[in-house]
Amino acid sequence: MGKVLELEKIILPENKNVNSFFDKEADVLYISFGEPVHSEVLENGSDTMIRFDPETLEITGVTILNFSDKLKN
Repeated sequence: MGKVLELEKIILPENKNVNSFFDKEADVLYISFGEPVHSEVLENGSDTMIRFDPETLEITGVTILNFSDKLKN
């Protein structure tokens, strides 16, 4: 289970490269901002998980499960 944290305290990244990877077999889209750093996960009970740096509270990435289902809707 991810860390319980108020979403409004999470900071959007600025001036970071955006990288993405779609794992077709797992049907998961990974989006990362900047260089890899130690991250914790904020789960909101859906198929979307937000990764963030626990020290700066800056978003480091987003993981979307069952991504192809989202495209159909």
